[in-house]
Amino acid sequence: MSNEFQVDPKDATKEFPKVPIAWSWNLRPLLAEASDVDGVGTDAVREAARERWLKQGTGTLAHPLTGHNLVLQYARNTEPVMQTLCGPGGYDTWQHGEAGTEGRGRGLYMGTEIIFHEPMPGTAFGEIRHHLDGVYGVKGSAFVRHVGELWSTDGATHYQDVQIMCRVAGMAPDGVDRPPKNPVEVPDRDPDHVIEHRLAGKRLVFRWACASEDPNLRHIDESDPRAHGPCAISIVTHDILREYAGDDVARLRGVRVPAFLRPFYQEDDLEVSLWQVDEGTIVARLVRPRIEGADSHVFDLEARISG
Repeated sequence: MSNEFQVDPKDATKEFPKVPIAWSWNLRPLLAEASDVDGVGTDAVREAARERWLKQGTGTLAHPLTGHNLVLQYARNTEPVMQTLCGPGGYDTWQHGEAGTEGRGRGLYMGTEIIFHEPMPGTAFGEIRHHLDGVYGVKGSAFVRHVGELWSTDGATHYQDVQIMCRVAGMAPDGVDRPPKNPVEVPDRDPDHVIEHRLAGKRLVFRWACASEDPNLRHIDESDPRAHGPCAISIVTHDILREYAGDDVARLRGVRVPAFLRPFYQEDDLEVSLWQVDEGTIVARLVRPRIEGADSHVFDLEARISG
């Protein structure tokens, strides 16, 4: 494919066909197991919460990243969206196209926000309504926000909004603005909780790829594959729910990661620091503690929970 392709600014608010979708409660334990890592110093209460999380069945709520994964795999990664972002090569160019980052494709998942309107049931039919919501540019690369709304099939219940910022290497249109910045403000004090996670030997990245049906080659065919963004979000979200919400998914109102700063890999150790900044807002920082300096910083996350 030619390097001359550019994302068309006229597509900045493009709408795509609705996507009918179904999900099963079985996805909840699969995703939970695929992002579960043992925290150092786990006590009996935390272990009991973990067991409840993994074993709940029909009639319970969906895993909090279920809607995000549905939007990612069955809406954003479809050819109508991929051809809008990458040209005629579509998803193949997203993964394999020339001029990509680290020699592997053109596309990168740069940040996300999930707004939880109503709790998702563990098993249901629904639909994804999705569109683009902005085209930006930085140093020749296009940054495009894709928005997916997850609804019940009858249109009566609006479960979630999922906003995903995508970077497409080498395809920025001329004259567009830089993407807006809305960083997470991390408190200038010691964290309330620090949770360590040891990943070595857990095959976490591969397990998440299988559970989420994500075929991206960055995650499955390298000797030390990089973790999925949603997998990393899930690890931190689990910690927040355990520490501040009694492991109750229904209390989660929003999660945002403005920017994925650096990846982590299958054999890394992780450290999650948590701060409660007000009654309903939790801030988290995810780092790789064995790496020195700025390269250890994976992302900052802000979560909103209800009382």
